[in-house]
Amino acid sequence: MKRFFEWIRNNTLLQVSVALAFGYLSAPFLPSGVASFLYSISCSIKDILIFSLPFVIFSYLVASIIFYEDNASRILIGVFVSVIMSVLVAVFYSYGAAKIFLSGMISHPIINDLPGDIVAQLWTLPLLSLPSDRIMIFALLFALWFNTLGSSYISRIRNSHYRKMEDTSKNSVLKGVLSLGIFASNTQLEQVKNLIVRMRNLSEVGLLKLFVPVIPLYVLGFIIKLSLEATSGFVIKDFGPIFAFNFGCILLFLAASYLIAANLNPVTAWRYFKNMLPATITGFCTMSSVATLPITIQSEEKNIQDDHDFARLIIPTTVNVHAIGDVINVCLSGLALLLLTSGAFPSLSCYAMFALYTCVAQFSCVSVPGGGIIVMSGILQKHLGLNADSVMLLASMYFLLEPFLTAVNVAYNGAFTIILKRFLNIRRV
Repeated sequence: MKRFFEWIRNNTLLQVSVALAFGYLSAPFLPSGVASFLYSISCSIKDILIFSLPFVIFSYLVASIIFYEDNASRILIGVFVSVIMSVLVAVFYSYGAAKIFLSGMISHPIINDLPGDIVAQLWTLPLLSLPSDRIMIFALLFALWFNTLGSSYISRIRNSHYRKMEDTSKNSVLKGVLSLGIFASNTQLEQVKNLIVRMRNLSEVGLLKLFVPVIPLYVLGFIIKLSLEATSGFVIKDFGPIFAFNFGCILLFLAASYLIAANLNPVTAWRYFKNMLPATITGFCTMSSVATLPITIQSEEKNIQDDHDFARLIIPTTVNVHAIGDVINVCLSGLALLLLTSGAFPSLSCYAMFALYTCVAQFSCVSVPGGGIIVMSGILQKHLGLNADSVMLLASMYFLLEPFLTAVNVAYNGAFTIILKRFLNIRRV
């Protein structure tokens, strides 16, 4: 019995499913005050999350990039560029598929025609909200400059400077700050690097210990509001076909990736995918690419038998920053909800800005359930044009799809590693 309750406590998918079912079924019978109270709790959780999101994004993004400075710099730069290109392909693939098919599937807005504001928010938290997109750009520039400080040219300037004077000078910190790190000592730079790592670890612990346990409560208030305001009824009737469309697009993209990895040989492509099946199934069950990492490496070593070290380098490097299943699903669902709420489809120039921030967001994704939608929520509102209610609905659906999306992320990285090895023309010495 103890194990059973432990299993329930650790099964986020089960908890979210129960919360969604309970909220949908009980909403018509709840007093309006109770419904508003539960919705207000969900809004408070969201406000706290948005308040802490810049800290999470900054620490994850900077920590990811500063560790690209390595002896295998050519490979890691190739990984960095390839991940961005891969995400861009997935984002614009989603745009093309939505433009061709979704526009025909959704002929007119649906959600806007329904009543709203039945469930009121009883309170708001007076928290400052920093723009997450600007934090992303700042973190990206900071991390790239920090890596530049480790270049041989600047290191020679720094070492020459500290051969002439003591590292323990009282003005060393001020000097390092005013010179943007050029005259910071190696010890100080290492301390900054360690601080960034501690920030990321703190962010991860905070999300795992504070946010993940309240995900069911976070979802419950929103689903009650959506149910009472009749906006959840479209999920089965109108969004069901869109779910199927999303699955089809994701599986088609995955199949095409394995065919490319196999030089368009279906037999080889199937062999590659079959070798990745243990990791794919494990990803589905654990809902965590990080937890699946050892099995992913073992599976990929069967596909790259001549260079196991390459698999051991690429898979851990991309495990958090390359979630193609998440990207395609969020893009397609976001575009579908935009059509459902406004009937409008974004212009290519508007979508290009959204694509840019989506690429940057991949390097600040967090390895907790729902991490992808946590980071993307602000971008979906500001750069794709979704309203807050649509993002809430997308988040609720995202949590239910987490097992499938994680499995796709794991499987796709298997094909990506093979393609990347060929692209970089890496040979074992």
